[in-house]
Amino acid sequence: MTTASSVKFWCYGNKDEIAKLLSSVSRIGKKVGQGYGRISSVDVRPVERDLSLLSPEGMLNRVVPERCLYFYEGAAAVVGYRPPYYRRRGWDLCVLPGAKNVVFKYIYLPKDYQADFPRVRE
Repeated sequence: MTTASSVKFWCYGNKDEIAKLLSSVSRIGKKVGQGYGRISSVDVRPVERDLSLLSPEGMLNRVVPERCLYFYEGAAAVVGYRPPYYRRRGWDLCVLPGAKNVVFKYIYLPKDYQADFPRVRE
């Protein structure tokens, strides 16, 4: 069994609403009915910019279809990138989280990313 002392998620939205929604979440993952995945506390902190797509180190935080990128260093696989993730209709060849040196072909990036990460327009 895999255990984790902490899990970190990045998201973009209203801090108070996110904290309100997460206050009702008591477990995460599989087999929660058997006692697994208990959440002991939730800490919602604001950050300087939206990190839901790219980490502070410039690595991908989520899967991105490979067709949206010109260049990347990392692994790719055929996976679901939009819910429901188990339906093959939403599957594509995607670059996996942790990829470095990402150059986007086309995808929306907030303005604060433009100075830090290269972006090429068609």
